[in-house]
Amino acid sequence: MMVRESNIRGLAAGKAAIGAVAVVVMLLSPGCGTLTAVLSPDLVAALGVGESVSTIPGDAPEILVTSRNDTGNTVQMIISYRDGEGEVRSLVNTIQAGGKSATALPCPVTEITLGDISDLDAAGARVILGAGDPIADPFVNVEPFGVLLRDRLNYSCGDSLTFSVQLSGATRSGYQTFFYVQRSDAAQP
Repeated sequence: MMVRESNIRGLAAGKAAIGAVAVVVMLLSPGCGTLTAVLSPDLVAALGVGESVSTIPGDAPEILVTSRNDTGNTVQMIISYRDGEGEVRSLVNTIQAGGKSATALPCPVTEITLGDISDLDAAGARVILGAGDPIADPFVNVEPFGVLLRDRLNYSCGDSLTFSVQLSGATRSGYQTFFYVQRSDAAQP
């Protein structure tokens, strides 16, 4: 069966109109606090405006991976991970001073690291000197993170992972990488 674009637009417009009417009815009805108190629960569910929503990150089938720059310079970070099919994938983020970038990765993510999964001695972050142009400006490689993090050992689906570059007097480069995990469920290991 072929569905015309005009039919899809008409359905979407109808759904939006019904949703708007439902909100007006709810606001004008005394003592009613939810759409299901005014409208049929089946209609509310069909509209996609029900009360049941996923809480992030706990119920999400993803992990949230954040690259955070806690320096006064632009930082370029490479995060590599192995997806559920065994494929190695990479995220490359260029982050301004004090900024961050986040990406939700679908589970399972079996392994992840700052740098290269196949070479833990490779630098995964560099601090860009000058104006912050990662191609034209000079840079300093931050010492390798060097740790391969594993699913269900270091993190679980639904967790938030943060890789951070910070100033450090303990390294030659003057910068150091850190890893933080925020568990979606405090009962997880």
